[in-house]
Amino acid sequence: MPFPFDIPDNEKSELISKILKYTTRTQEENAQLKERVNILEQEIHRLKGLNGKPDIKPNTPKNDDSSSKPGDDNDAGAGHQKRDTGKPDERTKKKRKKPPKPSNPIRKRVAPVNIPEGSEYKGLNLYGVQEITFTVSLIQYELEHWVTPDGDSIYGRLPESVQGYHFGPELRSYVLHQHHACGVTEQQLLESLWDRGVSISAGELSNLLTLNHDDL
Repeated sequence: MPFPFDIPDNEKSELISKILKYTTRTQEENAQLKERVNILEQEIHRLKGLNGKPDIKPNTPKNDDSSSKPGDDNDAGAGHQKRDTGKPDERTKKKRKKPPKPSNPIRKRVAPVNIPEGSEYKGLNLYGVQEITFTVSLIQYELEHWVTPDGDSIYGRLPESVQGYHFGPELRSYVLHQHHACGVTEQQLLESLWDRGVSISAGELSNLLTLNHDDL
């Protein structure tokens, strides 16, 4: 960038000459720095996978054409396309909720191991366990409830593999393998389980990945 005005040589003092040289050098350095910043910004965008600065073309008015009619496909000027406002942006995050629990559960009735003679049957305690075999099913354990002649309540006992869990061992093993061995993130895993119809929340999935899985 040249100096904004010229000073005749006979009017330049030594100090003014030094100031002019310093100003010119500073302007050249600023121009170099701006160019370097521009190069670095482009490199940062490339590394982040971002698009560069948009190439915005001037908006030129189209010529009136008496032969065109309203609503005609030729209404749009050259290079201009109608924007589809009905479709959401692909980057828009979809808000999802966990699906409902599977219907038509597989029922397994479990009786107490020892039922003293004279005990009275009092119905069932229901305990649902979701399991996955790439087709989701709900195993509904019907825990029988009995009352002994002494007045004590006894119940059918759950299998050890589901005690303390509402998700079966196959499902728990699957999510652990996907997350820890395959590097699938919790969010990706949650989306995958929802796509398969597993009714599980983000908190429940986090617990499956971090708590009480030493036995698997």
